[in-house]
Formats: sequence, structure tokens, C-alpha cells
Amino acid sequence: MRIGTTILGLLLLVGLSLAAQTADTNVPSGAGVLSSLRRPSEAIAIPGPSPRTDLPGDTLHVDLEAFNNALGLTAGGVFYTAARLTPTVACTVATVVFYKRDSSNDDYLFVWGKGTSTTPGAIIESVPYSGATTMAWHTINLPVLVPLAGSSDDIWIGPRINHGAGTYPLGIDDGPAVADRGGWINSDGRWIQVSSVGFNVNWHIRAFLGRGGIPAHDVGAELVLAPIDTVVPGQIAPMARIRNFGSNPVSNVPVICQIDSVVGESIHVVFTDTAIYTGPLAPSESADVTFPKSWTGAVGSDYKVTMFTKLPEDSIYHNDTAYASVSVRPQPAAVEEQRTKLGGLIDNVLPTLVRDRVRINFTVARRCRVSLGVYDATGSPVRTLVNGTLEPGSQSATWDRTNSDGRRVANGTYFYRLTIDGRTVSSKSVLFN
Repeated sequence: MRIGTTILGLLLLVGLSLAAQTADTNVPSGAGVLSSLRRPSEAIAIPGPSPRTDLPGDTLHVDLEAFNNALGLTAGGVFYTAARLTPTVACTVATVVFYKRDSSNDDYLFVWGKGTSTTPGAIIESVPYSGATTMAWHTINLPVLVPLAGSSDDIWIGPRINHGAGTYPLGIDDGPAVADRGGWINSDGRWIQVSSVGFNVNWHIRAFLGRGGIPAHDVGAELVLAPIDTVVPGQIAPMARIRNFGSNPVSNVPVICQIDSVVGESIHVVFTDTAIYTGPLAPSESADVTFPKSWTGAVGSDYKVTMFTKLPEDSIYHNDTAYASVSVRPQPAAVEEQRTKLGGLIDNVLPTLVRDRVRINFTVARRCRVSLGVYDATGSPVRTLVNGTLEPGSQSATWDRTNSDGRRVANGTYFYRLTIDGRTVSSKSVLFN
């Protein structure tokens, strides 16, 4: 990697670039270089964050309270950051905070497990965050407690930054840098320390530890997958995503679906069903559950959907239940006409996630040209699954979590886009975690 250095004396910048995923580092890689390094003028007072007054006693961090500035891309773009933190005793990480100086695009906080002293392990969590925060600490409560075994264990945490030119989103201290700990950055698939390119500082990234250990049995409904939002009349197979929040594998998990009709202040049950997820479901893993019975709503009606788990050994109830709202509305005539012209039954498109593979089923009503692609959370293309002319009938495609280079993609949210005769007719999300 070629390094160029210039002292201009206005704002602190790092020129970076980021592109597609690499398998060995769990982050995107691309043809980026570090360039245009600048330091702030001594005559310019750049406001820094106020020290946190609510830090619990059990906080992991290596940054100092002497705030001065932030880092960003010279021309704007995307880069990954991380602090490598190690506890002294066994504990759990519950919350992550980082200091945002300038605004940025919405993106994701990443939590990696133990790797080496210079490279993180596998991604444990990817949690979306709003980039609108400025001159303040941004707090993210993790969806599950992340266990750490003690002084022999590491956790790598940091936000991915996606921003425009002239902004410097992620705060830094005044140093000195803590070697192999506080200032990791990735611009091209390789992790380096910002101190290696002239910045003797640490990121303002911290982890708050949870109270107590992870319960042995704790499973809950994480998400209502169907029915949600607005649907057209017809049968729908209810689906839930469940997650094992506990430390032990679980099997034979009862999952209940209840759909209530909502009319003004009146609510009454119109549908119930139970599915059994046989498992086993390993700790921190998720699974999609389809209920045996189909549900059909009344046109013009609104409903509340409740899905929850009921494992007898689970005494932690706050994360058992997921909710959604759904409205049944008639299909507009223009949409019916569009469906006929496009030749695609767009309401028959649904991803099925099985063991890190996504199978996408859809129906083509007539011979037409079809394109089906997968995109990441930023809208960048990941993989093309279908690109050609298909005959009428049921069709399917499978995505094995690899990009166009054959490399496995990281955990996170991905979108598939179905295009028929040049017009996009379906775009839905798939979450790997």
C-alpha cells in the first residue's frame, strides 16, 4: 500500500476507499489507498465531545478523555473501523458507544469475535445505526449479550462509516495510540492501525458490559416475516424468525402466531396457530419458521400480528415476542394490468433461508426476460442469480452467500431485486446473522 503525506493545517483527514467483500477479513475490499493526510491547525479550536458521565464501572475502552478531532475520507466514501478490547474476567457485552463528530449516511455497527492480534474473527453482530448524530456519543444496545471468556478472549467493535466529502464522522482522542488496540481501520480488505500512517490516536469506541451471565435457555421471536405491511387478498403462510439468545442449543421450540382484527378501539382474535421448530438451534443462531395453517384477511381490514415462543425452560420473557401490523387492500387495476404486462406474479416471490443458503421462488406468467440480483445494504451489487429469458411457470434460484468472485459475504442485511422485461417488480430483504 503506497502512503502519501501532506500537512495542510485545516482538518484531519484520511483518504480511503472501500469496495466488495473478502472472505478472510469479513469486510469489503477494494482498490483504495491512504492519501492526503492532514492535521488540524493549532489556531483552530475544533469542539470535542464532553466526557461521558454515565460510564458504568464495567466499561471496556482504551481511548482517553482528551478529545480533539475526528477522521474521515478525503473525498467521502466507506471504511471500516474497530477497537480490539479484552476483559480481565468473564463477562458479557451489552452496549456499544462511539463518538460521532459529523453526520454520515445510515450504516452498520459491527461486532467481531476473537481473531488474531491484528485481524478480527467472524462477525457476531451487525446492527444498523442512524448517521444523523453529530457532536455526541451514539449508543447502540446489542440485540443479544455477547459473551467474553475473560483475559484470553477479545472482541473487535466499530462502526462502518459511509459519508460525503468534507465531513469527519468518527471521533478520536489525542493519543497516544494503544498498540494493536484502539485504532484499527480497513480500506482494502487489510486491517492496519491509524498510527502506522501518522495518527498517534485511538477511536472513541467503547463497550458497556452486561450484568450477570447469559441464561442457559433463552429463545424468542426476533421478527415477523409474514404477513406484514400491506397485502392483497389471498392466502398467506405466516412466518416468524426466531433466535437463540441463550448459551445452550435448543430443540422443539413452540412458536405461536396470533392475528387480531383491529376495528377502531376494538380488537379480537381471528387466527391462531402453533409451529414446532425441531432444531437444534445453536446459541446466537436464527431460524425462519413457517406455520402450518394459511391466513386470509378480509379486504379493507387491518390486523395486528403477534408471534412468540413458549419454551418451558425459558424464564426470560422480555425478548420472546415480535409484533407487526398488516392491512388487506384490493389490488389496484393498474397493478393488475402491470402484472399482466410484466408477466410476473410479484406476490409469489419469497426467500427461504436454510443453512446459509437462500432459495428464491417466483412465478413467471409468460415467456419474458428476467434478472434476479442480490445487493448489499448500500445498494452495491453482490451477485447476479438469473439473467436471461425464462419460460412460463414456477422458477427458483439459490444464493449460497457468495459474491461474484466466489467469496463468502459477511453477516448483515442483503436485498434481492427481481426485474422482468426491464422493470423491477420485487425487492425484499434477507438477514444473515
